[in-house]
Amino acid sequence: LTWLERYIYRNSKVVMGQSQEILTHVSQFTDVPKFVYRNLPRDSKPLAQMEIKDSNSKTVVYAGLLGFAQGVFNICSEIDFLELGIEFHIYGKGMEEDQIVRFIESNPSLPIYFHGSFKPSESNTILHKYHAALVPLANRIYGAVPSKIFELIHLQIPILYSGGGEGAELVESRGLGFSCEPGNNDALSQMLRQFADCEESVLQGMRFSLLKAAKEEFDYENQFKDFLSFVDENYSEGF
Repeated sequence: LTWLERYIYRNSKVVMGQSQEILTHVSQFTDVPKFVYRNLPRDSKPLAQMEIKDSNSKTVVYAGLLGFAQGVFNICSEIDFLELGIEFHIYGKGMEEDQIVRFIESNPSLPIYFHGSFKPSESNTILHKYHAALVPLANRIYGAVPSKIFELIHLQIPILYSGGGEGAELVESRGLGFSCEPGNNDALSQMLRQFADCEESVLQGMRFSLLKAAKEEFDYENQFKDFLSFVDENYSEGF
């Protein structure tokens, strides 16, 4: 399979990848023109900025798969959300769902809530009820930038990213939220405390940065136009 991978790279006219890390890897085998093509939401348009209502505690939402790769059960059982003063709200389905539900039922004093799943069409209304969204990975996956990051950018929800790599650099460098290394609950707890202590004005600044990123850098239509121009410039035979 490695031989086949390198053969394809060496015989390609152009290469597109979903992250710069992927293209850096490919550059070991070919110097043909390359294009980063992000997994952006196609039909989503940036929303007008929204302010979260005042609350006695910060609220964090996780919405997605409840599997081993995300490690949400471990987060529920290892992070002291009560001490942090953070409500943790969970939406989704997956192999850890039953464990999470049993843990919540066994620990009714903890501010952790499971809401089941929702339809994609309901995401705007539901996710905007929370101050920030958690995007966790149990282990770093080289080359991976979760598509959830781009969805949250378009929803203007501050991002708490535990995944490292290019995704962390993207979040931190653009002021879209906070990040920490994956699989480290101490680092995750520190990131959550940093979030819990930040003022509303800081969150509002993040929402402004999210809107700016959605309009200027991570717009699906603009990316597709840029990709077509890239192909025209670098691949005369076309598709």
